[in-house]
Amino acid sequence: MLGTFSAPEQRIHVERIGGRLRVISPEGKLVGPPFESRRAAVEAARAMQAEADRHAKRGPRPCMCCGRNFDSEGIHNRLCAHCRNRGDAASLSIPTNSIAKIRRAAS
Repeated sequence: MLGTFSAPEQRIHVERIGGRLRVISPEGKLVGPPFESRRAAVEAARAMQAEADRHAKRGPRPCMCCGRNFDSEGIHNRLCAHCRNRGDAASLSIPTNSIAKIRRAAS
């Protein structure tokens, strides 16, 4: 699918441990205090995940090639799926289709 966001598999989530609800980091560590209600635990987990996403710079971003907005997985993800896939095949044909001399850097 073009322009879809594939969320990371490991996310901050809520688990019941010892009769209380706890927020668990992607690494499996307990984060924050225990919660009595599921609503409070889920809200805390969502806030922590939103902060982690902001820190990782996940979210909507314009494609550097075509300018369409797509859901970026982070700062490393700058091209939408369409342009990224289109570029793979096209980049392989550049040297064979080029009429200009290929310049090499001095070693």
